[in-house]
Amino acid sequence: MEGFYSFLWAAYLLSASLIAFGFWRLIRRLKSQLQRDLLLGLLLATLLTPWAVMPDQADLAPALFIAVLDGVAQGAPSFWRGTLPILLVYGLVVVLLLILKVAGVRGQRDGPSDREPGMAKSRRAMASKSVANNAQRQGRPELELSLPPRQAHES
Repeated sequence: MEGFYSFLWAAYLLSASLIAFGFWRLIRRLKSQLQRDLLLGLLLATLLTPWAVMPDQADLAPALFIAVLDGVAQGAPSFWRGTLPILLVYGLVVVLLLILKVAGVRGQRDGPSDREPGMAKSRRAMASKSVANNAQRQGRPELELSLPPRQAHES
């Protein structure tokens, strides 16, 4: 039974990581690093917070499942048994992100990532213009890389 329990957690963690990756792909273009980190942190807190299946057992399950299943099976008051740990972890995520923001660890690079498509091309174009402008200011002709036309060989 212990092997099956470990297998279920491994499968759940794999699927949660795929969900988090897909969510990250959706929010990566948000301008604020703090917003991206907060949204991803709250999603991970929702998906990964464990809680006891039964109050007297040591087996753990995702608190989200416990909240939903207890709420459906036993009514609204039981819903809070799994929701309270998620809300506590939400608070920890917010406090941690605020501490990191105040300390200056995160959020220094707001805006779209340099690794996004099209950024390398525009950087090359800007560098090319810069070289041309420097050559003009210094009175040098811009270097032009061209090959002479190919001549046909006589046989």
